[in-house]
Amino acid sequence: MLNNQLQTKKFINFFRSTILKSLATVTVLAPVLMPTSAKAVTINFDQFNDREVISGDTFLDLGVVFDQELQIIATHPNRPVQSQPANALRNDPFGGDLSGYFTEAVDFISVYAGDHRPYNEDGSENKEILVLTGFDEFDNIVDSDTFTSLTADTLSISGPGIVRFEIVDENESGFGIDDFTFESVPEPTSVLGLLAFGAMGAVSMLKRK
Repeated sequence: MLNNQLQTKKFINFFRSTILKSLATVTVLAPVLMPTSAKAVTINFDQFNDREVISGDTFLDLGVVFDQELQIIATHPNRPVQSQPANALRNDPFGGDLSGYFTEAVDFISVYAGDHRPYNEDGSENKEILVLTGFDEFDNIVDSDTFTSLTADTLSISGPGIVRFEIVDENESGFGIDDFTFESVPEPTSVLGLLAFGAMGAVSMLKRK
């Protein structure tokens, strides 16, 4: 009887040691097996012709749909271009606010945006207050970024589950955009999570014994 108890205890200790080693292996391999690089897309509008009008779903295959038609501008001397030669702005009404949605939720958005006309005809400043806002599937604000400038600048937001965006000029002035970038971080591999969960459950059960 005593011999059987000793053998059972040795087996339990061996099993516990094996599980703990497995957990350590999962922890070590996780950075290797789990995808960690983000999937980023940048739209620079440079493949289109000057004054060309494109539909909002032109970039559907890339994962984003604009709610409005866009007009390409490549010749205006004050156009807000980050990467040459073109930028885009809302076609109707010309230069108004922009919005859209993503075919899959993203975690980060940035856009180079600004006015193609920093000064009014009378020489006064045509200052803009641009706001980029991201929303989740329930229309809650995930993040927002604002800048006030005479010229173009970069807006960027981040947070999990962004499915819709708005770019609004609170000064009601026209603006263009360039290098519209968005990215999503792949979810961790579920198999590793299940292995770790199962191993931790087994260790918990052995401890209770």
